[in-house]
Amino acid sequence: MESSPLSRHFDLRLQELNQQIHSCLKDVRKHLQELEQAAQQPPVAGPVGGQPKDFAQLLKESLQQRTPPPGKDR
Repeated sequence: MESSPLSRHFDLRLQELNQQIHSCLKDVRKHLQELEQAAQQPPVAGPVGGQPKDFAQLLKESLQQRTPPPGKDR
């Protein structure tokens, strides 16, 4: 049985989407592990008066230091 060209196109697109989903899930798992590790570490002294930074501050700083993931220009 022969498949149509349109069917082939959808198959390729579905494979591409599947790869993107798996790649994104891998990134999410990695980020969750990093968050778990950061949550287990003792508080870090902040720049003003030695006040410890809260998790939100540390996360914001970390995100600002990261480069944007590929495909973010959509």
